[in-house]
Parts: sequence; structure tokens; C-alpha cells
Amino acid sequence: MKDAVLGTLKEDKHIAHMLIGTILHKYRKVKLTISLEGEALENCLEWAREAVGDLKRIDDLAKQAACEHLLPLYNENWREYEQSDGRGAWEIISNPILTLDEIRSEFRLSTFQVEGVDSLCLWYSDGDLFGGHDVVVSSSERMNFDDLTVNLWG
Repeated sequence: MKDAVLGTLKEDKHIAHMLIGTILHKYRKVKLTISLEGEALENCLEWAREAVGDLKRIDDLAKQAACEHLLPLYNENWREYEQSDGRGAWEIISNPILTLDEIRSEFRLSTFQVEGVDSLCLWYSDGDLFGGHDVVVSSSERMNFDDLTVNLWG
């Protein structure tokens, strides 16, 4: 299926009632997934068009929330870790304390997930700050982000 805003969408072969595609955001390809969540296809596509049309603002809000939530976690728990030296010993790796702008520059939007007719989920690569975990920001309040969760995944 081709859509003027959403591009080419295909049914996901592994997940029922899920459409997948690719959109351009900040000169990068971002995976787009649309989960019908029991809603009518046209209603989900309308919501997806609205969300994709406002992706710059949504991304800015979600990334800011992720950074504010995860910066203390990184600086207090993730910046120092033990790593094998390859000879049977362990060495402590201590990375510098980051600022909000520095952590923000590491996150890259990888997947924009539109769920049903009111939820969004933005997946970011972590720039290896959290051991390769994805940073996931979810909102079930359309684009208000009043009810927001930030998690590490993977």
C-alpha cells in the first residue's frame, strides 16, 4: 500500500495487524510501524499521518524526556563498568560525566511506532551509553506527552 505521507507500507510477516515502512527524519531513514490494536485501518492511518506530520516536535519532546530521565542514571550507574583485558583480568572503565546536551547527541531515532489511534512509541539507539539497550519513550495520550514513560529495552 502506498500513502502520500507514510510512504510504502507492507504487512509485517511476523506480527499480525502490523504495517511497516520507512520514513525520512532529519535526513535519516527511520523504521515506521503501525499497529492496528483492534482499530479500523483508516483510523490508524489517519492518526499515523498526523503523528508523522508532527514528528519533529514529537521527537524533540520525547528525546528531551528521555535525556532528563536517563542522564542521572548514566552518570551514577552506567558510565563506569568493568571490562576484560583479554588476559583474564578485569579493568575498570570510567567514562566522563555527561551533560544533557552530550547525552542528547548520542540518541538516534531508529523506530517510530504508532499504536492504534492514540499511542506512540519512539525507539532510540543509545550510542552505547547503556550497553546497547534501546531507549524507548511511550505515550498513550496522543501527542500531549502528559502520560510518558521512558525505559531501557534489550
